[in-house]
Amino acid sequence: MYLALTQCLARLVNLVDEIGSQYVPYVTGPGVTKSAMILFMKDKDNFEKVTAGKYKGIDGRTVTVAGNRKNSNQWVQRESIKNKNHEYTAMNMKHFSHSKDKNRKSSCYEYMYKQVMKHLDTGGAESIGKYRAI
Repeated sequence: MYLALTQCLARLVNLVDEIGSQYVPYVTGPGVTKSAMILFMKDKDNFEKVTAGKYKGIDGRTVTVAGNRKNSNQWVQRESIKNKNHEYTAMNMKHFSHSKDKNRKSSCYEYMYKQVMKHLDTGGAESIGKYRAI
């Protein structure tokens, strides 16, 4: 999990030049899981086509992979929520494939900076005032 989280953050800040046009599955989705597993196993060549089995990785830890690509729903039920479009609408959300906004030209770094500055300028300075020099 640690490797997946750090891979996700690294991809957000290093690969996303414009947040409005990022390819979500690669930046924060399955691509992150694969990248984290390659780092965990220290073996890119043998993980490209993973098969069921037990894999040894960092610090002697192991991960067990079950199932196969042809029967991916055996262990993790994909698309288990029916009528997701209704749920997205109820939460005022869009599916990632429909959420690109070419007008959002900021990088992740720039966006995060602006959010901190907005927080500081709207009274948040009391709680994080010592970080004003950011």
